[in-house]
Amino acid sequence: YTEYAGACTEGACAGGKGGLIGNGGNGFNGGAGGAAGWFGNGGKGGNAVTLGVAGGNGGRGGLFFGSGGDGGTGAAATGMMTSGGAGGRGGMAGTMIMLGSLGLPTSFFGNGGSGGAGGDAVMGTAGAGGSGGMAGVIGNGGTGANGGKIVGMGGGTGGRGGNGGMAGWLIGAGGDGGNGGDVVEGMGGGKGGAGGNGAMGMVLFTSGGRGGNGGGWVGGNHGNITGGAGGNGGPSAPFLGGAAGDGGGGGNGFRAGLGGRRGRGDVADGQGPPD
Repeated sequence: YTEYAGACTEGACAGGKGGLIGNGGNGFNGGAGGAAGWFGNGGKGGNAVTLGVAGGNGGRGGLFFGSGGDGGTGAAATGMMTSGGAGGRGGMAGTMIMLGSLGLPTSFFGNGGSGGAGGDAVMGTAGAGGSGGMAGVIGNGGTGANGGKIVGMGGGTGGRGGNGGMAGWLIGAGGDGGNGGDVVEGMGGGKGGAGGNGAMGMVLFTSGGRGGNGGGWVGGNHGNITGGAGGNGGPSAPFLGGAAGDGGGGGNGFRAGLGGRRGRGDVADGQGPPD
């Protein structure tokens, strides 16, 4: 499959794999993006179009050079107590070689793909945002996506923000966490989604990602809404590292969410750790 909607007549369709030099194809209706060959970018995961279905994961970048594909967005749910679809994960740059418990990326250069946003829900639980993909030896981790919102007045739980993807081993930045989903009206109560965690820096010259903000209430009446906790920031590299990521702010509400920790264990904005 190579992005032509007419070729995908039923269900999710995955994107095709690239050749030795070439990009992977994009998915359709929640299908995964295709992997690249040796050199090229992974395909984008397909955005879900069927109610409540998860978005497709992004395809892997080239083994030696290239970025991972972005994840597809989850579809919204329209039923009263049904869940929104989760966003797809961002693809990693290259793949991993395992040396005991240690994983080494094969890609010399490439960024991780960003996650796809979670789908909204009327009540129930909104979809979680997809996590960002891991970078190659040099590159930035993918950004975690925002969780879906609760859009009905009866309340519910906002989707969790996706975690950021890990930075490159030598140069780069960890991906930022996505924001938790808000509760738009919520007269019947509810809870904002937690923010995703920022990713850590790796070995050298890499910085940590910022934690996502917790979701809160949006609208004229906050009801009995609890704000979501902010995500933790990622620590910087242990050797010649950059800055550690800040923790995300807690969501507002009748009971505000707690802020996330800064990457080195410091607490952002004088607030406590998330619950």
